[in-house]
Amino acid sequence: MVSINHFASDTEAEHALIRQRLASQGVTAHTARHWAEGGRGAVDLARDVVRLAQSGAELRFAYADADSLWEKLRLLATRTYGASA
Repeated sequence: MVSINHFASDTEAEHALIRQRLASQGVTAHTARHWAEGGRGAVDLARDVVRLAQSGAELRFAYADADSLWEKLRLLATRTYGASA
């Protein structure tokens, strides 16, 4: 499952493309609008998180709690955004 943060400048076509590419890999995507709509903007996302948690799905974090701030940033940049190490 992926949560896509929605920004005012985003287009529906951009979000549709992201959802389409993720769906082709068997991944569900939710558009999160909580920054603009509060909790109401993330209800579907929250429900899916609960559903996955209750199903016993494997949860993988991008970094360990014990990692330093710089290591967390490095791991997010390289693993999530494809930055060079």
